[in-house]
Amino acid sequence: MRNLLLILSLSSILPIFAQRDEDIKNYIEQYKTIAIEEMVQFGIPASITIAQGIHESTAGKSKLALNSNNHFGIKCHNDWLGSGYKHDDDRPQECFRVYEKPEDSYRDHSVFLRSRNWYKFLFELNKTDYKSWAYGLKKAGYATNPKYADIIIGLIEKYRLADLDKADSLLERNSAPCGTFSSVNGCRVLIYNDSIPLETLCRCNGLSTSTLCLFNDINNPQTFKKGDYLFIEPKRTSCGFKDLVVNEPTSFYALSQKFGLQLSALLRFNNEKKDRQLKPNEKIFFAERTKAVPQKKTHLVTKGESLSSISKKYNLTATYVRKLNNLTSERLYVGQRLIISK
Repeated sequence: MRNLLLILSLSSILPIFAQRDEDIKNYIEQYKTIAIEEMVQFGIPASITIAQGIHESTAGKSKLALNSNNHFGIKCHNDWLGSGYKHDDDRPQECFRVYEKPEDSYRDHSVFLRSRNWYKFLFELNKTDYKSWAYGLKKAGYATNPKYADIIIGLIEKYRLADLDKADSLLERNSAPCGTFSSVNGCRVLIYNDSIPLETLCRCNGLSTSTLCLFNDINNPQTFKKGDYLFIEPKRTSCGFKDLVVNEPTSFYALSQKFGLQLSALLRFNNEKKDRQLKPNEKIFFAERTKAVPQKKTHLVTKGESLSSISKKYNLTATYVRKLNNLTSERLYVGQRLIISK
């Protein structure tokens, strides 16, 4: 009877694992091409991307994935301008990013890893070295689970995901022409060649024209000219220096494109509400201006001065000056510095 109960118990559990295995295989089939495309664009191993997606989204079946299309557990953070979804994680009701479709989550995952300095060392690794990538992600703090790297490696090896890391050359041969790439302020940019249709460039880089416009702070893509830098990922909110004096007529928009700084941030730094033409010799700020801390007014005690005489000099009472300086008596010494005003 006991053996029969054990058999019945196991038979009820096995279909759950079989279903999960089937879900994982379906997930791999559905998203492997996207993962390979991201690898070609951003240098993140496709095996790592798919394994993270499987784990973080429970193969697309998690509540977070179903309600927000978030397949990588990326939280809102301060630089997220989109919608948020409240979900219990390390803390109750944390904010997670919401995407229109899962493909957007994959792109944001690539941009997220590329744009954070603490993940920078990963891109010095060979993209076929999935083990170092998995341990590197854990080291950089991508997840709090101490077994995170082992889980990712286990998924890669069980489902032979490392084979995807060798598929980039085939994809590159069959892909549409993507133009010439460069980098501005650590952001990936495309040097616009008007001989290639803009729609082709967007499709090749996994972007919609509306997303391209968003990344480049414009409303009409027809304003792009040959030779322009097109940002294919979000511009930064800082650029490494505080200010400059422009030496020729320009605009806030032109500077935001030149230095890879979000136009909204540049306008905020300069207390401006909208773009405008700038004249030569105008000083433009590229970072938050720190407010000068008002210095306390002080008096240096000299020979022959008393608390009373000093107080009268500044039209103050001796009691006020004494309290301001936490003095226990009215005795002063030469060279003592007294605070006169807060």
